[in-house]
Amino acid sequence: MDEKIKALAKIAAAFNGAGIVWALGGSLMLKFYGIPCEFNDLDIIVKLEDAKRAAEILACFSTPLKTVKSEIYTSPHYYKFSCSGVEVDLIGGFAIENAAGRYVYHFDENWLGPAAAALGENVPLCLVEDWWVLYQLMERAGKVEMLNAYFAISPPTCPTALQRALKQPLPPMVLHKIEALVLKCGM
Repeated sequence: MDEKIKALAKIAAAFNGAGIVWALGGSLMLKFYGIPCEFNDLDIIVKLEDAKRAAEILACFSTPLKTVKSEIYTSPHYYKFSCSGVEVDLIGGFAIENAAGRYVYHFDENWLGPAAAALGENVPLCLVEDWWVLYQLMERAGKVEMLNAYFAISPPTCPTALQRALKQPLPPMVLHKIEALVLKCGM
């Protein structure tokens, strides 16, 4: 894990110094929220408008890796890098095709979660509510169950993120789960 945290700190210093709007998502984000889970790579989400610049900055100290085109993940900016031996997925305009249409995770500076730290560097986190929705769309049942357990103890702190998700194309099962959690939040 130490190499992953070092790589994250290096990325954080570069992106923060350049004014990139970014946040950590995925499994390492869950760990920072106190949800125990294994992680293999770093999932970095960037504001759509910052995606190309973020990739250029990351390429200055990382090795670009080949990406494979996907019919499910249709993000306009998806890059893979190896930073100090750690795989990094850099995503701008994160989009997932599903039975109801194309779901786009609209990420910008208005939708940041709390901040964490990696070797003294500020690491903004994505909202856990957003990743609960994304994991459902990615059909990652294990992660969804972890987040369900988390929400049973720590209710969502940003239910407006869930309401925002409801405005997008969602399969009926995901739609109903989000509606139920919004109701549970009293909204």
